[in-house]
Amino acid sequence: MLQYIDEESEFTYQHLSTKEAKAPSNIRFNRYSNIHPYDISRVQLTGENEDRTDYINANCIKIPNSNKRYIACQHPMESTAKHFWQMVWEQNVTIIVMLNCLSERNHIQYWPHSYTSKNYGSYIVSVMSERSNETYELRQLEITYTKDASGRKQTVYHYAYKNWSDFGVPKSIQDFLTLMNDVNTQYQELALDSPIVVHCSAGVGRTGTYMLIDSCYQQFLAGNNGDNMNPMYTLTDMRQYRKGLVQTSAQLRFAYHAIGSLIRQRNQHQIDRNAKRTEGMSKTNFSKKTRTFPETTTHTILENEPNTNGLSHNPGLFFRKYTPQTDQYFDLTKSK
Repeated sequence: MLQYIDEESEFTYQHLSTKEAKAPSNIRFNRYSNIHPYDISRVQLTGENEDRTDYINANCIKIPNSNKRYIACQHPMESTAKHFWQMVWEQNVTIIVMLNCLSERNHIQYWPHSYTSKNYGSYIVSVMSERSNETYELRQLEITYTKDASGRKQTVYHYAYKNWSDFGVPKSIQDFLTLMNDVNTQYQELALDSPIVVHCSAGVGRTGTYMLIDSCYQQFLAGNNGDNMNPMYTLTDMRQYRKGLVQTSAQLRFAYHAIGSLIRQRNQHQIDRNAKRTEGMSKTNFSKKTRTFPETTTHTILENEPNTNGLSHNPGLFFRKYTPQTDQYFDLTKSK
């Protein structure tokens, strides 16, 4: 399946240019020589910086039928950390999700040490608080732009996931979903409209997998019945913004399973909630009636399907719908 998506994306988006990434003045800002952002969707720095460049290896990504926007980027380097914080400031970013570990390939720590501040070009980043669990580290950061006379400060929440190796998959689906659910809860509580920055080492494999899972689940919630959600089409669409998102068949399989887990959890939550409501009402003396709903309620369930196309990397998964035809309600106007 991933091979098909690779071929389809390569053919469909072959006309998209990466001219700016390959410009002599910008080559040194790319971590990898083969990972270049498309010009049409790249993040452009708008303010001044000492390098006099508007370039950063990052792309804006918007998924249809999803209420979120993302910025996918590489892990900052010594020469680009100041550009990274400039991007965060200018794009009004409040949440950063880091999916790689600092121990990988000597990736720098691009934020200050605990409860200290550090200058990155014209930006001062301060660590206001931090906590850690088995799944991720969370830091509350504060950014100040030294050239902003208003003295405005910007709060940023930095999530650093602990359990995902390069080209691999998380050790546990539930462990990963803990991170994603906590990020989404904070996003909703803050009522954000700004993009979420997601990055790994190159900003394609793990980054793409995270965004695919989150995007498909948001599509499911937006459509209520899953009609707007197709992981394969969503990934192909995502790749028009940044080349190579989701790098391995294992990552794609993991995405399918994680999406299925999210949907099952959502359906189970609704079942439990309805059961509690019914249980509470059954203890009253209200009369009970049964009716047929004019519009059926639909749930999408991810199940296993036999692999029929001979591709060893096929996740072998499909979506089916379960539609209950009847339900009960209570007439509160009459008593037994």
